[in-house]
Amino acid sequence: MLSPSRLSQYPSSRFVRSIVVIILGLSILSLSGCVYLRLLSLKKQFADFDRFVRVEVTDSFTAHFNKPVIYNEDIITLSKLPPSIIEKMGYEESWTYLFKKLDSNNLPVAQSDTDISFMMQFNNQKMMHSLTLSPILMQIAPAEFLEMSLRSLGGAKVDKKNRQVHGNIDNLAKLKRQLPKRNEIIKHLGAPFSEEIVNEYLLITYHYLLESEPLPQKLEERRLSITKLYFDTKTDQLIRVYGRFAGLKLSIDYREMIDKELSLSDE
Repeated sequence: MLSPSRLSQYPSSRFVRSIVVIILGLSILSLSGCVYLRLLSLKKQFADFDRFVRVEVTDSFTAHFNKPVIYNEDIITLSKLPPSIIEKMGYEESWTYLFKKLDSNNLPVAQSDTDISFMMQFNNQKMMHSLTLSPILMQIAPAEFLEMSLRSLGGAKVDKKNRQVHGNIDNLAKLKRQLPKRNEIIKHLGAPFSEEIVNEYLLITYHYLLESEPLPQKLEERRLSITKLYFDTKTDQLIRVYGRFAGLKLSIDYREMIDKELSLSDE
């Protein structure tokens, strides 16, 4: 994967094959055979998205899995971190990973509306049948982009050497909408941890900390989540997102997702 600090040194065509990248925080080769096979099954479901996945968009984004294949213990294996909250609902169970926003001094901020959360619901067989992303995430990645990101994983290529899964959007229709702008995002996310110009792009960074019970020292650093937002300095539009949450990493380059008529150069 390209280093964020070298973003502007490559022409946009170099991003075509790495538009959406979800990187496991541990080597794919180190996964047990069963977990790896279940991840492959999930990939196949994304390839037949409309049959196996139902998206629900309210103030949050929820992906419902019609035929669940991932177990709750698989989440622990992948993230190496326990959830912040576990709730029992009859025979079902809900897990929430809650990330508290940190200020520029790396101290938690008071307001809860800037927190980021991932909620997973498991059936009586402990298999995940839904994943809900908190509303604030849709300020960074609007629902259309999130759904397109999931769909792209159906044609993903597994790069075991670099521990990456590259989403492929070649066969997906481009989105007809403008990219989010800096002021809109800061309005919802609040003041960032830092702002700086990197290779002619504006880089805004946010820090979050997973809320959890005390963990062994070697796992404490995994609680810290860093989100980097890259903006075009001429249009103020968001062009790339890089985030790391609970050991899982997400990188999205938006420019190849939108219709060319709505590209950055048209403004």
